[in-house]
Amino acid sequence: MSDDEEQQIKDIILGTEGVHGFHDLKTRQSGLMQFIQFHLELKGDQSLRKAHDIGDGMEKKIMEKFPKAEVMIHHDPV
Repeated sequence: MSDDEEQQIKDIILGTEGVHGFHDLKTRQSGLMQFIQFHLELKGDQSLRKAHDIGDGMEKKIMEKFPKAEVMIHHDPV
């Protein structure tokens, strides 16, 4: 994916409440499909449900911007 598209993804990630950071962002495009994966750094002492709610909300925002993307988020406690 382009540098501009990657920056848009980074802006969504870092603009999401409850996110402490991210790492290992990998993107690629194959035909019309886009693939986005990264490790999401979240507060380690919150519930698993809360962590996944944050990730699910973020995935929805990414999918609104990139509707043909497959998004994989790995949740890391920090």
